[in-house]
Amino acid sequence: MSSKAVLSLMSFFDRVCSRLIASPVFVVALALPVSARPVRHTSDGILKASPVFSKRSTELIYAVLENPERFRLIKMNLADRTTESLRKDTSTAEFEPACSRDGRYCAFVRQRGVLSF
Repeated sequence: MSSKAVLSLMSFFDRVCSRLIASPVFVVALALPVSARPVRHTSDGILKASPVFSKRSTELIYAVLENPERFRLIKMNLADRTTESLRKDTSTAEFEPACSRDGRYCAFVRQRGVLSF
């Protein structure tokens, strides 16, 4: 690509960017809140991973490092912070949960053996 083409392309992007900055839609989008402040849900010092919300954001499902070989899926009720194991009769590592919004379905990765998922 020639230097003239590069300069032409750069001036095109400059014009587009200057229009975006002057756009009222862009200014309105900047005024909207992005997120709420972070909230700590646990303080036990145990390693946790892969948090996802379930049941219309009333429950939190995450993986807890139960021992050096196994992650276990835990379900936390956000209203009262009670926790319970998602599957009580597991002997293998389970992690990376993905749940439906209504909480009826939950999929996850289960380790069956060394490098076998």
